[in-house]
Formats: sequence, structure tokens, C-alpha cells
Amino acid sequence: MRLLGRTMDLVTSWTINSGEPLMAMSKPVRGWLRMTAPLAALVAMLALAALAWASTVQIQDDAHVLNATTVQTDAATLPIGVYIWTTTQDAASKPTFNIDVRNKISATFPVVIGINTQARHESIQIGPRAGLSQSAAVSAASTANKAFVGTMLTSNDYTAAVSSALDSLRTSLAPADRERGVTRSPPAQSSGWGIVPIVVLVIGVFVVVFLVVAILIGRRRVLGPRPQTHDRH
Repeated sequence: MRLLGRTMDLVTSWTINSGEPLMAMSKPVRGWLRMTAPLAALVAMLALAALAWASTVQIQDDAHVLNATTVQTDAATLPIGVYIWTTTQDAASKPTFNIDVRNKISATFPVVIGINTQARHESIQIGPRAGLSQSAAVSAASTANKAFVGTMLTSNDYTAAVSSALDSLRTSLAPADRERGVTRSPPAQSSGWGIVPIVVLVIGVFVVVFLVVAILIGRRRVLGPRPQTHDRH
């Protein structure tokens, strides 16, 4: 009977505690929320800034020859969107492949890098939304192409070759970037992590800690002090 009475006390404490509902927010929780609200706002601002800073990158690796994480990190440092496509189609006709690459240019992706691994042919196309004159765009594409081919001849590594082309394009696009009032620094050697995944990870950890602390504080407030029982002899 004593065990049953103790169990009933515990069940009652979950449902009734001075007339407060089970999920009522306690004062410690409200205070903790007030303290952490500025930090949450700061984290959100950093996340938005990171997303705005990183340009749009699309990787369509149909030939399965790229390290997507490395290429994504490198391409995201360009001031404009980049579409990177590897394939084996239209290998018999390089002009047709060049047209296919050109057709992928859009307002979102002014720069397109196409690689045909079967024909061992690479095409870099730059559209007018890149902010370069036609002659400057042709020169930038030609220079980036030479960087790609040079790396392929020495390393035969498509990921390294694309990174070389992106480095060349970053230099060529810098004047147009400055005209838009944006200054970017060349990235340090990539370790395979971009800034956006890191910010997302930080936000995830923050949310988990927030929920755990809120639940623990709220549970302590709802349960209240453990009732004392006296055995009757």
C-alpha cells in the first residue's frame, strides 16, 4: 500500500502542481529565453549572411569524376553563379557539345563549365549577366580553359582541373565584382567544408541545447520538490 500511495503521489505531481498546467512555462524558462534570444538572433543573422555571401553553384556530375564537396567550396567563392556539368554525351561533335553548354547559361548561372570526359573536351561559356564585356568574357573563358587543360596534362585530375579553371575565372571576374561594390578574398586551401554547412551545424547544436535545457528546467518546475513520505508503524 505504501508503494501504491507513493506511485499515486508521483502521478498526481505530473498533472497537478498548485493548479498549474503541465506545459506552463516557468519563470526560469522565460528568463533563459530572454537571455538566449539575442544569441539566437545573432546566429540567424550569421546564417543569412553566409547564404548571401556564397554564390549559387550547381554541379551535375553525370560522368562521376568530381569531388563535389571540393568543387562546391571553390565555386561558391565566385561572385556569380556557376553551373558545372560533366557528361559523355555528344562526344562525336565538339561544336554540338559547346552549344549544349551554352544553352545552360541563365540569369542564375552566367558561367557554365562543361566537360565531356569521353571526348576529353572542355567548354567554358560566359553569358552577359557575368558583368563582362564580350571581349573580356571571351578572354576570361580562354584563360580558364588553358588553366583547366594545363592541370589535366600534369595531374589528370578533373577536380583539380575545375578548381584551376575556377581560380582563373575568379581573377577575371574580380574587376566586375569591384564595380558592384563587393570585395572577396581568395579562399584558403579547402578542407572540404564550406561556410554554409558550418553555420547550419552551429544552428543545429544551438537548437538542441536550447530544447534540452528548456525541457529540464520546465520539468523541474512542473514536478516541484519531491514529496516526503513517512512510513506508518
